[in-house]
Amino acid sequence: MIERTIGCLPVMRGETLVGIITETDIFKALVNVLGGGREGLRFSVRVPDVPGKLSQIAGDVAEAGGNIVSVVVWRANQGDEDSILTIKEHGADADALRHRLEESDAEIVDLRQDSVCDVYEFGKSGA
Repeated sequence: MIERTIGCLPVMRGETLVGIITETDIFKALVNVLGGGREGLRFSVRVPDVPGKLSQIAGDVAEAGGNIVSVVVWRANQGDEDSILTIKEHGADADALRHRLEESDAEIVDLRQDSVCDVYEFGKSGA
């Protein structure tokens, strides 16, 4: 879809057209996968790309009283040695989490409280 600048695709069941999927549908799915619609903190940290680092950050979240809802690992620039972890969690004390992350070798890129927004599911009213 990106390479050909296509905004929607047919959804087929055998030879029968049963609907379409649009860029908006895909974006809604991505928001859902990333924990949208769930209350809690969303934060991004730059960390060395080494074994055990995600486990350490997950431990920091648990120690601050949180439970991880979603995790995305990415690189800001091609060729970067570090990874950026973007995590959505629920239940952590923001100050305690910030303190634990600052004590580790994680560079806090962003840490914010997310309010709950409506996220629609495919096939449900309003989607």
